[in-house]
Amino acid sequence: MTSLYIWLFVQISFALISSFVAHKRSRNPYIWFCAGLFFSFLALMALLILPPVDGGKEDDLELTEDLKEIQELETVEEPEEELPSSVDNRLWYYLDENGKQVGPMTLQALINEWIDKKVKENTFVWNEEMSDWKPLRETSDFKFFR
Repeated sequence: MTSLYIWLFVQISFALISSFVAHKRSRNPYIWFCAGLFFSFLALMALLILPPVDGGKEDDLELTEDLKEIQELETVEEPEEELPSSVDNRLWYYLDENGKQVGPMTLQALINEWIDKKVKENTFVWNEEMSDWKPLRETSDFKFFR
């Protein structure tokens, strides 16, 4: 009875080793586990003689990195639209969520507030050329915020 346990232990050991080696060589570990279980040493030797399968995980990782580099090279940054000089001289104010007046600030500072999500399309804004407070989306300068 003890020899049966030893034989079973040896067979399972060869199956696990075959499965591990198959995984490292980009082969199906389940098939090689079964082969190692039934053919033990012969399956392991066959696996070691066979060359690794191309397209393993390392190759996929390198391919993914190459694709990312290509995408970064293909991404062309759009030039930022320059602000007219008359727009640069105006000072802007806006009403925050509590209705408190914030400003004065340049248009570029207002754009930065937009980027930081402090100013939204429906936020009321004003500058010295405007007669009354308006939502940002209704101003002619809203094109700079898109």
